Amino acid sequence: MRIAITSLKGLGGTFMEWSLYYLCNLNDGKMYRPDQDKWIPVVDNPVQKRNAHSHHKVHPIWRETKYAETKLPGAMIHDFMDITKDVEGHILFYPYVDGRWVKDLYGENEEMIKFLYDNDVKIITIRPDTPYPFLAERQSKTDEDSLLYLRIWLKDQVSSTRKIRELASFRVIGNIKKYIYHAREYHERISPMVVATFGDSHWQKDQEDCIMKVCDLLGFEIIPERLEKWRPIANEWKKINDKVSDWFEIQAPAIAKAIVENRKMDLSGMAKEIEIMSQITIMAYLMRDHGKRLILPSDDFPLDAQILHRYLK
Repeated sequence: MRIAITSLKGLGGTFMEWSLYYLCNLNDGKMYRPDQDKWIPVVDNPVQKRNAHSHHKVHPIWRETKYAETKLPGAMIHDFMDITKDVEGHILFYPYVDGRWVKDLYGENEEMIKFLYDNDVKIITIRPDTPYPFLAERQSKTDEDSLLYLRIWLKDQVSSTRKIRELASFRVIGNIKKYIYHAREYHERISPMVVATFGDSHWQKDQEDCIMKVCDLLGFEIIPERLEKWRPIANEWKKINDKVSDWFEIQAPAIAKAIVENRKMDLSGMAKEIEIMSQITIMAYLMRDHGKRLILPSDDFPLDAQILHRYLK
């Protein structure tokens, strides 16, 4: 059986994939790697500092893009489907569309889902429904990566970092509202083709309930001893993701409030020393919650709330 786990923003699919392998001891604890044409052992605990990426997920892309690594066997979805069509066992994979390079994110994903469905793939989807102003936090490891993403998103290759930051802060709140709305429409359209859909807030708050439902729908049996070992790992993963909620719901609003009130607050050490994506969130929250614009004179972002207060408009 081939099983695809999909998520428009890549939220949690890797951990769900690993959990199914681990909890049910699928393929006697092994997963198939098309790039190596062999079965490899599934790790006992995939959780690292930021995510579940020590689990070697199979992550084929729908269409080739400028930065996608597509040279290895199975890197493209069509290639992957051809390679695995006669492989016996349960093969879980995490197909995706690179949204940076397509004009119609939802249409491309819908085409991908239909192709998988037509090839008898069982599809599980995680629907984004938490209205945090995400941009490319997960994909971007440095401000340089973030600026590459932002310039593509804004279709602006010439402006300074300061200007790019301002433009993004104007758009990010409205962008996520539209994104949530269109994501719901997309999931309604594909619902006849999928086994199950979980909202990302449901998956984040109660992974065990979601996993139980998936296993029931797919006919998988959870090993009780594995479940006992899995629970603390799931809690560890949840704590990592709770830091995201803490930033968007508590820290960023508190920083914006301190700036408006001209209160002393040292921002160094918070949210990776306030990288550019976090700067954009703070500026957006200043407009959303306080009706204030932060107009900085240079690319620098002072890590002091009282200094930032001077540049409010």
